Formats: sequence, structure tokens, C-alpha cells
Amino acid sequence: MKAGLSDLPDVQTRLLDWIRETDLRAKRRNDPSLPLDPDRYRGQPDSHFQSNPDILQEVGLARRIACFNHHQLSCALEIVLAEGFESTWITLGAEEQTKHFIVAFQKLEDHPNHSTGFLQNIKMDIPELCLDELLGPSRDGMGFVRLLGLFLLANNQEPPKQPFIVQNDRFDALIGAFSDHQPILNRKVFMEYRRMERTRYIAVFLGMVISSWQGHDPVIESLAHEHTETRSKLESLKGEACLKKWVERQKEMKLFCDACFKTEDKTKNGKMSVCAPCKVVGRDVRYCDRACQKDAWKAHKRSCGKSLEAGSMFEDILFHETYTRPDIPPATPDHRRSADLMRQIRLLNDNTPVDYFVLDAVPGQNAGIILNYVDSAATFIVIRGYAMSNVGLLAEAALFYIYRVLQTTSDTYDEEALRNQLRKEYGATFDNVLAALERGHPQPFEREVSREDVDKAIGHLKTLGRFKEQLKNYVSGAGETIRFTVRVCIVSCCVWTCTDGGTRRDLMRKFDSS
Repeated sequence: MKAGLSDLPDVQTRLLDWIRETDLRAKRRNDPSLPLDPDRYRGQPDSHFQSNPDILQEVGLARRIACFNHHQLSCALEIVLAEGFESTWITLGAEEQTKHFIVAFQKLEDHPNHSTGFLQNIKMDIPELCLDELLGPSRDGMGFVRLLGLFLLANNQEPPKQPFIVQNDRFDALIGAFSDHQPILNRKVFMEYRRMERTRYIAVFLGMVISSWQGHDPVIESLAHEHTETRSKLESLKGEACLKKWVERQKEMKLFCDACFKTEDKTKNGKMSVCAPCKVVGRDVRYCDRACQKDAWKAHKRSCGKSLEAGSMFEDILFHETYTRPDIPPATPDHRRSADLMRQIRLLNDNTPVDYFVLDAVPGQNAGIILNYVDSAATFIVIRGYAMSNVGLLAEAALFYIYRVLQTTSDTYDEEALRNQLRKEYGATFDNVLAALERGHPQPFEREVSREDVDKAIGHLKTLGRFKEQLKNYVSGAGETIRFTVRVCIVSCCVWTCTDGGTRRDLMRKFDSS
């Protein structure tokens, strides 16, 4: 327990005073020259750290959400940082920056999670969020920018497999995370949960500040499982008021789908289905529908119908495989797709007939580009794959092809906007395309799309349900590409698509609200 909480200014009525006072106490509590403050975990015997299946399920949930939210935050940060957030943030000045910090603290401290138990006034365990640390020595807000950088993943293509912890040796010492003897697993679970919750508060604060800066009203949504044995557990915990409040608070939080994290709304969609084998062992795992349950199986089968053990809390987090269109190949190992390109891929995943999206082609709407001939669509799939998966001359030549295709809709959008979109999606690769265009001297590079590539792409079109009439009898690998007369020769910054003896412009546009 943190000393002297009762004399803190009221966070609801005196927020600024609360921030200043908790800043002072956080600095004292984390001053390595001073003795350690008391903490309800440090010095306790191993017998104090007893877990039950409900607690383990919630710790497991917290780990999954930490990884999921870290990925979401990193994707958002990559976009705002690429759009020049740092310079824009610095020009705001300390006073305007502080207003966004205040909004974030207010939202966090209004949340029920921080009203009881060890999460109460958790800010005093986070000196990184003191105002002078956030503003930095020059009071230009660079402390906040540096903190953002800690949460930027090296690869945003999938969530991390282990929760990220913002390291703080003083906090570890305060809670007794590393003692002289090897801790039992239950102790280790509780210690890691404390470290994870400290990091979670920082991450949510960062997200709240960015949301406020973008002009949104930040909202915090908490998820929890409903346990079949909660009542009996509460009866057995009558003497432990703090833990009882913790369990009761979980019941007030939102139930959710274990696959997509969508919250349950019984009034609109009815009650979510529950995994039967897990229910038998006293654990409720919910799903929106059979599709979500199927998507989650790869990750869920490891624990389905089994009693949770403390050791399982340190295994890698498995997420269900998100649907990716078969015609979008993975990136090569040495290539990192940008956040904007990942957004393009997400839009394509949700709109399988579309070959590419021109963003904000008209205000508030994205234009979905659909090629309406089999041979042209198959060719575009192959070349789009080169552009999305690689860097270098092949990617540049392929991207030029995409650029020329998208330019055929120039009557509905701004050319400079298209260039900016492709620059964000492909970075230096597109800059090289534009530079070659300005020089007017293509580099000596050539690559022909093979019939095998086209055959595979046509198979993808059939899988996606496109061109049903033309492809109803199509068999991949049977040499049937001869029916679709196509030869594509890519020369850097010069592309010819020859179908049926000539070049064909065959685009149709589908508009979709963004």
C-alpha cells in the first residue's frame, strides 16, 4: 500500500492539484537515495501469493490485451509520426501540451479500475509521467515524444507475443519483484501483473493524449470474463476486502468475444455463445458466432477445456490468424510494410472484389478500383504482389505499373493526393519511381510475368468468387491460362500490358465510404 493516500487532493474536483501532488510523491517514492516506501507485495511470504483459475484467466486476458493494444498503439504511432507529429507537437508549446496531458489523466482517473486496490493512485509508481518529465528539460514536449518511441514496434505486421514492460528498477525493488531466492510461479505471476499494469497505464495515457490532440473525446473500455464460480469465490474471500473488490469490479466490466474483442451487447445482438469445454471447467470464453470461434481455434486449442496453471501465464501469446486475401503475399523477411500500406491491405481484406483503394478520392469516400477482365485482374494481382512485398528495382517497376493504373481515374481525385498516398504506402520506393519519371531514363531492368504466376493469380480470383461465370470450370495448373492471352513485360518506368493483341483500359470504379 502506498503511504499517505488519504490526504491527496480530490482527483475529481482538484485535478491540477492532484497532478502536482502525485508528481511530487512519485519523485520521492522513486528516489534511489531514499529508503523504499512500504508496498503490500514486498516482503510477503510465498504463501501470500495464491492464485485461482479466475485470477489466472484475468491475468491471461490482461497479457493478451497488452499485446493487442501495444500493436494497435504502435500502428497508430507509426502513422502520426510519419505525418510529422513531432514537429507539430513541439510547436504547440508547453501550455497546450499540458492541456492534453490533463485530459488523459482525467479520463484515466475517472475509470473504476483506478479507484480501489493496488491500481489506486498507480501514477505515483510512474515517474515517467511527471509533467516535467513529459515536457523534457527544454519544456518542448520531447519527453512525451521519447516515451512514444518506446512503444513503436520494429514490425507492425503482427502483435508481439509477449507483453512489453517499461523497465524501472526502482519499481521492481519497491514491489520486491526480484528477491534473493527463486520466486515460486504464483509470486512471479503477481509481480509480472504489477509491472504489466504499470506499463498499461503509460500506454493508455499515451493513446489518450494522441486522441485528445487529434480532437477526439478519448474513451476507455474495459473487458472482463464472467466466471461461473465467482459467487463461491467471493464467499471464500470475505476477509480479503481488496481482492473481493477486484473480483466484483471485473463483473461490472464488458464481456467480449475472445477472437475479435468485440463487446457483448445483449439488447442488439443477444448473448454471445460460450465455449462448452471451457464452461465445464468453470471458465467462460465467449464468441460472437461460429466464424469467430473458428478463427480463434488455433490460439484457443492450447487451453480449451483445461485448467489454467501459473506456468501458462508466461507462454507466448497466440492470436487467431487474421484473414488475409490469398492474392496478397506476405512481405519478404527483410521488408517492413508501412502502416499506411497495412491500412490498404486491411481495406482490401474487407472488400474482396476491389483491386486497390484510392483514399479520399472524393471527400469522405475511398474509391475502390476494380479491374473487370480476368487477364487484367490476374496481371494486376501479380504486379501488386511485387510492389507490396519487396524493395528494389522489381518493386519500383511494379509500383510504376500500379501508379499508371490508378491514374486512369484522375478525373475523380487530385493527382498530388494520389502521389502522397503512394509515398506514404511505399516510401522511398515511390520516390525512386517519381525521380526516374523526371529523368525520363528508365533503368535497364526487365522482368516478364510467367504463365505460372498468372495461373496462380487466376486461381486466387476463383477463390475470391470473382468472374464466376468465366472461371466456373477453370482448373489451376492445367495449362488453361492459354485461354487468357496475356503477356506483361515490366521495364522500370515503362510498362506494356498486351491482351488480345493490344492495350486495353478496363477500369470501373466502386465508391465506398471511408
